Amino acid sequence: MQNIRIEKTDKKDEALKLAKELSDFFNEDGIKSLEHDLENHELYGAFIDNRLIGFITFRKADIATTEISWLAVKTEYQNQGVGSKLVRNSLSIFSDNYYKICYVKTLAETAKDDGYFKTRAFYKKLGFNTLEIISPYPGWTKENPCQILATALPL
Repeated sequence: MQNIRIEKTDKKDEALKLAKELSDFFNEDGIKSLEHDLENHELYGAFIDNRLIGFITFRKADIATTEISWLAVKTEYQNQGVGSKLVRNSLSIFSDNYYKICYVKTLAETAKDDGYFKTRAFYKKLGFNTLEIISPYPGWTKENPCQILATALPL
């Protein structure tokens, strides 16, 4: 694997383009939500040279808590540690800035979706633990229960 650099970025258009390439993970509604969130959340990118190969966004929930709102890695770089590096390196910046907790919302294990099984396993491998499952979660349908995973910082 080439040298991957993680840094805060303003390459919103490139992040949106990357997400659109991942139609198995980002449907039309997801793309619309991502477009909005790219304007309001912090964006970090994974770069090889100056090419964006992955991104993560964060929403500051309060002065000590942040939420991972989106995470994506180009298909050809998935399962190679890019997502883990994005989470770890970007969260180290947050913990250096006095953040104590990070959480992420995902489809709950009660929904029995294989793709989200991998998502939850990924976060659990990084040290996130289930905080709770909420169904229905505000803004989510009853068929899509929300599982909140959280971890203390630093990772």
